[in-house]
Amino acid sequence: MSAPVTFRPIGPDEVDFFLSFADASPLGLKPPREMYLDGLTKWYRPEWSWVALREGKVLARVAFSGEPGAQRPAVMGSLEIGTGPDRVENGVALVRAAYATLSDDGTGDDGRPSYRQFLPVDWRDHAGMRAAVEDRRTVARLAGLSFLVERLELRWVPTAGLSLRPGRLTFRPVRDDAELLEVVRGTFSGTLDAQARWDIERLGLDAAVSAFVAEFPEPRTLWRTAVDRSGSRIGIAVPGHGAWGPDVAYIGVLPEYRGNGYVDDLLLEASHLLAVGSVDDIGAATDVGNLPMAASFDRCGYRVVDRLMVHV
Repeated sequence: MSAPVTFRPIGPDEVDFFLSFADASPLGLKPPREMYLDGLTKWYRPEWSWVALREGKVLARVAFSGEPGAQRPAVMGSLEIGTGPDRVENGVALVRAAYATLSDDGTGDDGRPSYRQFLPVDWRDHAGMRAAVEDRRTVARLAGLSFLVERLELRWVPTAGLSLRPGRLTFRPVRDDAELLEVVRGTFSGTLDAQARWDIERLGLDAAVSAFVAEFPEPRTLWRTAVDRSGSRIGIAVPGHGAWGPDVAYIGVLPEYRGNGYVDDLLLEASHLLAVGSVDDIGAATDVGNLPMAASFDRCGYRVVDRLMVHV
């Protein structure tokens, strides 16, 4: 009879033990060692890093992350379950044990970290990767999570070049919170963003908008609203500097002006604001199903570097 499997967070002196886990999964280890160590005490913490153990051997591990100073993590950003025959069973038990401790009550949507798993761009082209993704989706489902969306993670680099601003729109800094909330609320009408739709459904429109803009990166001085030559407001561009560098956090066009290609104007404005000076790259993301936004990123020189699977 096999020894029982136990589940627990690591101690402050067990970081090397946590990182020693060797997963033969074709998805690789996420986060990699360097990213985890760089984020340790900032986004990652030993008490948020859990392992499944049998006779002292790590069978699976998961790393949660959150804002510096937060009482609870916001994201389960890594789930590695190994390749053994009991990998799904161990993964489910590990996630349930960690969520029961790290969530408010271990159940329900509120107070529970979302699960975000980075995937290779071409994961669907490889049978091993498809199987590994299916394992993780099964673990998430059996642990009580629901699949929300797959997202494209994109990067622009200086060698890609940057088209000139079309000049059709005038951009000005966001005046105040009232204007910010008003224009974002307007762009949420008919949105293709799965997270926004889910937040609206569970929180209501106003609360969803407030929660969304609370995550916008600084500096606020870069945020822009756009108007056309008649003075009509068209939408909003939100560039900023996030935890991982320059980032296009949000591009939104009001519904009555969609279909005119303004999304490119907004994206180029945000990109030019971030590209001032010397930058190595600019990050961005959009849902796989948001075809107009994905096409705009492609036209403006952004390339897909990762995919992100999100469960809630």
